[in-house]
Amino acid sequence: MYDESVEALHEKVKRVCYAFYRYEIKNGLSQFEALTEEIDHILMNQHISEAQQQDLIELLKLILLAVDNRDYLIAADLLMYELLGRIKAAAGSSE
Repeated sequence: MYDESVEALHEKVKRVCYAFYRYEIKNGLSQFEALTEEIDHILMNQHISEAQQQDLIELLKLILLAVDNRDYLIAADLLMYELLGRIKAAAGSSE
């Protein structure tokens, strides 16, 4: 289940980032909303340490702040290069 969930998340992150990088903001934002639900689902179904949860929450706050400030390229970079790796590490350590 872990591999499938993380792979599905990776594909969704790539779609959001592609939209943000191309400045297709409406498309990116709608996909971003679905992505946050997927992240929530993965985090709730994995046994992740308190420290890892806090780290991911802080990163998610930064991503949301970037989106709120319309810094879509920063949000995309954080999603692609920070969030995915941290989720994989956190979920992988819970196996």
